[in-house]
Formats: sequence, C-alpha cells, structure tokens
Amino acid sequence: MKEQIEILAQLQEVETEVANIRSLLDSLPARIEKLDARLDDLQRSIEESEAALSGIRKTYRAHESDVQMNLARMEKSRERLRTVKKNTEYQLLLKEIEDAKQRNSDIEDKMLEFLDRIDAEEDAIAKKRASQEEISG
Repeated sequence: MKEQIEILAQLQEVETEVANIRSLLDSLPARIEKLDARLDDLQRSIEESEAALSGIRKTYRAHESDVQMNLARMEKSRERLRTVKKNTEYQLLLKEIEDAKQRNSDIEDKMLEFLDRIDAEEDAIAKKRASQEEISG
C-alpha cells in the first residue's frame, strides 16, 4: 500500500510538471507576438533615428560649406585691402571681414551643437540595436 501511495505521489508530481509545461507552451505564442511587436517598434524607431541622423549630418555639411564660403570671402576681402586707396573703402572691407568672422563664429557654434546631436543620435541608435539584438537572441 505504501508503495502505491509513493507511485501515486510521483505520478501527481509528473502530472503537475506536465501541466506547468503545457501552460508555458500555451503562453509562448503570445510572448512571441509581443516580442515581434517590440522588434518591429525598435526597427521603426531605428529607421526614424537614422533618417534624423542623416538630416542632421546634411545640415552640418551645409554649415561646413557656409564656413568655407565665408573664409573664401574673407580672403578676397583681405586681398582687396592691399589695393584699396580710400579710407572709406578700407573701412568697408574691414567691416566685411569682421562680419564674415562673426558669421563663421555663429555657424561654428551651431556646428558644435550639431556634433552633439549627431553623437546623441548615434548613441541612441546603438542602444536600440543592442536591444534589438537582445530580443532577437
């Protein structure tokens, strides 16, 4: 009799384990669907961040181009300074040079902000990709 009770207890443990496994298996499709949805959201977010990063880089390059144009204008103004004979013309050229320097300074400040934004966006993309890898295993 004692032997039969032990067998019944073992059988009950096995049935409990089977029920737990079935419950786990039943929950897997919902968990997989949830993870797939998170992966889709992450992919969409990565694509949006990459598009934003591309726009930021494009604006940064435009500012770089503006700085180069201002430098070229300043050089031309400096060359013209050497040939100027009137004081008013000389003063105007000095003002042009000073204005171009100020514009470059302002643009370079903006460029630094864009570099910070580029770094932040690249970090965000890297984190999103790491999350994506973690989820997809």
